[in-house]
Amino acid sequence: MLVFSLVFLLVTRIPLAVDQVFRAVVGPRYFGTWLAISPFQTAVGFAVSLALIAPLLAAAVDWLVRARTAARSPAAPTTPAPV
Repeated sequence: MLVFSLVFLLVTRIPLAVDQVFRAVVGPRYFGTWLAISPFQTAVGFAVSLALIAPLLAAAVDWLVRARTAARSPAAPTTPAPV
């Protein structure tokens, strides 16, 4: 769970990384131009972040469910199943 938490924190910071990369690629612009570009850049950052968060959460839930079912009694049930 510690690794999951650390990876989750990193993935939630992806929009900031996309912002910095986008600014480095585009370079300095006038405020009006940047104001027009900013919503698209923000949307790309959140889309990348959500695309990585969804499988991460699915893997965490799968791991928790498997751990919980494995923790149940591995012994045979008290009454045998009909054949």
